[in-house]
Parts: sequence; structure tokens; C-alpha cells
Amino acid sequence: MAIRRYIKHPTYKNIRIETKTGKLLVNIRKGGTDFSKVFGPNQTLEALSWLEDIRGEVKKHLNLEKYPFLLELDNKYTPFKVVLDRYYSEHVANLATATRQCRELIKPFFNDLCDYNINQITPLVISNHIINQKQRSYILNKNGRYSYDQELKVLKAIFNWWREEDYKFHNPILKKHFKLGKIREKEKKQLKMSKEEILLFFKAIEEDNFWYLFSLIHFFMAARVSEVAGLQLDNIDLKNRIIHIRTISVWDRKSKRFMELKDRPKNEEERVVYINDLLFKKLSDFIKSRKRGFLFEFERQPLSYRQIQNKYEYYLKKSGAVVTT
Repeated sequence: MAIRRYIKHPTYKNIRIETKTGKLLVNIRKGGTDFSKVFGPNQTLEALSWLEDIRGEVKKHLNLEKYPFLLELDNKYTPFKVVLDRYYSEHVANLATATRQCRELIKPFFNDLCDYNINQITPLVISNHIINQKQRSYILNKNGRYSYDQELKVLKAIFNWWREEDYKFHNPILKKHFKLGKIREKEKKQLKMSKEEILLFFKAIEEDNFWYLFSLIHFFMAARVSEVAGLQLDNIDLKNRIIHIRTISVWDRKSKRFMELKDRPKNEEERVVYINDLLFKKLSDFIKSRKRGFLFEFERQPLSYRQIQNKYEYYLKKSGAVVTT
């Protein structure tokens, strides 16, 4: 026998308990509109307080500063635009800078869906929306993209986020939509370098001490380029021959200029890399008496992504290696 997802609260009406997690789901219907909110297992008092607030606001239109979304709800359903705006203001605003930028770039994909109420967005609506976006892409001759996977993942996340408000809502994004959103096959690029090509590259870049050291650290650390660009002098422990990967550079997605220094790597975990003899000699000469700031700077400014990309492409081409960045 299947286990029910929710059971009634033994004491309070309009509150149900999720059997798997113990979370409290408060749901009340007033004036043809469903209001719902999820609370933690030990937040019964908060749930009851919220329930009373909703009852009072629907009846008297009070305390709208606390629940401004009540003004935006129509008599029956919530417009998708309201959901979208709340998702961006309440969730996206708290994400890391680079992630926020990605979300902002994707936002125009949702514009046509703003004509619907949230309950009207069915799998068929999503399918038609994807087809229209693909046709528009062809007309504008935007052949750079391979699919709408990223946009659909974010849209799916928005709908899942909304389920915290409305447990009855069903996410209309299906597996078939990701297949439908595919525009063309992704080109396979030769990214692996042979031992001979690696040696040719380092021989070519060796003429520039700055970029030679940058590429050596990049190679021996097996790190992301943002981790190398974000290295601080106090991350280098020459005494114990250790490099601490603690910070990373964040670049603007359009201009590729430096935006900020993030205080933790992408995987949120600090790593340690040991300094070999070659790196030790090069780092010792490079750092000398410097104590603070970025390890790699250009005109006392952090490196931009374009500076790194252009130098790598220049020396790859000069070395004769077939790999392109």
C-alpha cells in the first residue's frame, strides 16, 4: 500500500503534515483563491500565526506590507509574471554574482509566458513556447546556440520554487521539452593536448616570465583559470611549499572584465596544492618582497578573462599546437 504524502494535523484544521519530512503545509481557500505556505516540523506556532494573518488580510485587507503579493493575486490564479518577479527578487538576488548574471541573461526567454496565469502553463504551452523561440532564433540568424537546455532548467527551477507556495501546482516541464529544445548537435572540439604539444606550448610561452609562471601554476595546480587569476600573495606558503586555493576571480559575462574576488572556490571547498621544485624557484623570484594583493596583476589591476584568453591563443598558435581555447 502506497504511503500518503500528507496526513491531517491531529489538532489544527488547515494544517497537514508531510509524512516523509515532517514539514507543515498550511493551506486555506478564501474568495476563490488558495493560499499556502510550508513551515518546518517545529514551527507550529509560526504556521498558526501565518494562518491567522491570511484570514485577517483577506477579510480586512490589512498588513499588506507583510504580504504584498496579496495585492497581485487575482480572484482565482496568480499571473506568471508575479511568480517570475518574486523568484528573481527573493531567490536570484541572493545568489552569487556570476549566477545572478546568468539568470538575468536568461530572463527574456520567459517574456511570452508572462501573458499566462501560472495555472494556464501546461506542457502544451511549454512545447509551443519552445517552438516559437526556435523559429525566432532562426529568423534572427542566431546560430551560436545548440539548445535551450539552460533556459528550461531555470524555468523548471522557477516552477519547483513556486510549489513551496502552492503544493497543488504541477511542474509542466517534461523530459520531452529538453529534446524539443535541441537546435543542433554540439560540435566536438579537440581539447586534449599531446605530450609533445604541451612541451611546444611551454617552450613558446617561456619567453614571457609573467605568462610562463601563470601557465605553469595553471598546469601543475590542475585548476580553473579563475582560481589561478584569483590567487592572492597570502595564499602562497613558500616555507611549507603549499598553495592554498581559497579565492577566485569573477568576470563579467559580457565584457569579460574583472568584477569581484569570490572568497571561496566554485565547489565551496578550499584545496591545497604542493609546490614542486620548478614552481618554487619561479615563484620565489617572482614574489620577492611582495606580501599582499593579487599574485598576477596587469598595471596594478586584476587580470581580465580576455587578457588570459588572448595570451593563451597567441602562444598556442606560435607553438604550432592544434588545440584552440
